[in-house]
Amino acid sequence: MQLSQQLTLANFTNITNDVLQQLGESPTAVKLKYKEQFNPPPSIVANMQKLSSRLDIVAMKMRAAGYGFDITSGYRCERLNNAVGGKKNSAHVRGLAADIHFSSQVHAKELIAALIAADFKRIGLGSSFIHADIDNTLPHPACWLYSAKFKTPAWLAAWEKDIEGQLKN
Repeated sequence: MQLSQQLTLANFTNITNDVLQQLGESPTAVKLKYKEQFNPPPSIVANMQKLSSRLDIVAMKMRAAGYGFDITSGYRCERLNNAVGGKKNSAHVRGLAADIHFSSQVHAKELIAALIAADFKRIGLGSSFIHADIDNTLPHPACWLYSAKFKTPAWLAAWEKDIEGQLKN
C-alpha cells in the first residue's frame, strides 16, 4: 500500500481507530442515557467495521488535503434514531451510514469526490454535512437533498444531478 508523503502507516492506524470510534459516538445518546447505543450487536459492529474501512480511505484523502474529517452521526440505535428524527429504515440503524461535516464549498466538493472515489453509491446533501452509506438494501445509486431542519444550501443542491451521474459510473 502506497501512502501519501504526509501520512505514515502509524497515521493510517490512527485514522482507522478514529473513524470507527466516531461511528459509535453520540453525545445525544449519552445525554438521553441510551445505553444500547454503546453496546451494538455483533452484526452491527461488523457493518460499522465494513463502513469504517471505506471511510478510512476518504479520511486519509481529506486529511492529506488539509481538511478535517468529522463524523457528526454514525451508528444509531433505534431509540436514538427516533429521537433525532431519522427515517424508520435508516442505514444509520444498521451501522452502514455516516454524516460527515463540511465547512465550505471547496471542502464539500473534495469530500464528495473522495466518497465517489471510494465507491460510495448513496450520498445525501445536507446543510453542513454529507450523508454517505453503503446499504445495498436501499435504492442505489442515489443522491438526494435534505429539507426542513437540514436544508441543503442552493449551491450544493445545484450539484445533485452531476453527483448522481457520477454515482452511476
